[in-house]
Amino acid sequence: MDWRTTIPSFKLSTIPEEEHEIATHLSFLLYKLHTYAEDFLSGLLLFDNVGTLAERAGPEYERIVSKWLFIAARDGAMTIFHYGKVLHLIRSSMGKCPAFRSRVDVDALRQCARDFDAAFPLYIQIRNAIAHAGEMLQLEKQKQHSISGAIDIPGFIKGFLNEATLNANIVGRDFGYTFEGAYITYSVSHENYSKLLEIKNGAFEAFSSAAEKW
Repeated sequence: MDWRTTIPSFKLSTIPEEEHEIATHLSFLLYKLHTYAEDFLSGLLLFDNVGTLAERAGPEYERIVSKWLFIAARDGAMTIFHYGKVLHLIRSSMGKCPAFRSRVDVDALRQCARDFDAAFPLYIQIRNAIAHAGEMLQLEKQKQHSISGAIDIPGFIKGFLNEATLNANIVGRDFGYTFEGAYITYSVSHENYSKLLEIKNGAFEAFSSAAEKW
């Protein structure tokens, strides 16, 4: 399907001139929402196929290629963060174009933002853990972000920890860091990709009455 048939764009001749700039920007933001969903799928497919790629690379490069799992997981977390920021920016931008806003289902758009926050409650914290991973290797920051006490991560660790840091761990499809005294994770999964698609499609539908028909 031609991407133009799914991403809303707006006929400026039907919009007050003073709202042209924000309407054009909203069209761009909706396009970025689409591309971030695609970016997550790209990383997900890399994650799924690292084993095959490592076998093709041969023993000499197997260890290096296996690190692509972490590249895919980090990029996926950053992509979810950017997706969320764009989604919330779309919603907050509606207040700048009252005439155009009257043609948009703002309640549906609000629900999309709520659904995203419910599906990815730790997306900001995980992004911050990744973006500041080097800084958090300072001894003081390691202690600040460490965890202490009983911990049970199936398939990885079970026991009692004292000021431990667990950084960039992959257990199954879960990618995790210790951050601000807790162990936080997200899943590099097809279920999360489906959720991003569902939310994106809901946002696009919210603009359907205002969108130009191709």
